[in-house]
Amino acid sequence: MLLALLLALVTGGFGAASVPAAPANADVAAPSWWSGDCNVNNHSGSYALGASYNGVKACGPGPLQGGYDRLVNFYPGAWGEYEWECVELVMRYMYLIYGVAPYSAHGKDVVGNYSGSALTKVMNNGTNVPTPGDILSMGPTQYNQYGHTAVVAAVSIDGNGNGSVTTMEQNSSANGWRNVSVTGRT
Repeated sequence: MLLALLLALVTGGFGAASVPAAPANADVAAPSWWSGDCNVNNHSGSYALGASYNGVKACGPGPLQGGYDRLVNFYPGAWGEYEWECVELVMRYMYLIYGVAPYSAHGKDVVGNYSGSALTKVMNNGTNVPTPGDILSMGPTQYNQYGHTAVVAAVSIDGNGNGSVTTMEQNSSANGWRNVSVTGRT
């Protein structure tokens, strides 16, 4: 299995990671449980937000965008995820790209609750920066006690560890993309 890095979160920030030997690179097909683009035939009103990484699409609208939660199981007996929440996107990404089965977690807990061996947890301590294909778990805020999670799609960091990380996400930005500022590799 391809080694990737899973990023742990420090409250109010995001995790950092060293560069993997072989970054995630795949173009996967639409999930087998979908009917229509972004599962529109099973989840009325769904559409692609515009963000896509390694063939995995960010879809919506999520509840914060006027949509509604719909429980979906990736396969019979799998832990259920709510389309189009942030956790559903990250769990779908990890399942399709790395073969990681979905598990119980809020956005802030995706990294902390991961118990497999295909990915490595890394803390946001200023020693490393994330790479494309990594997973970010972001801590709770005064507005969202459950935190957020996203997939790293691009990194632009200078020699001093300053710049930004571009993430693919759901149920937050209108187009499925967000830039996260990085200062001193944190």
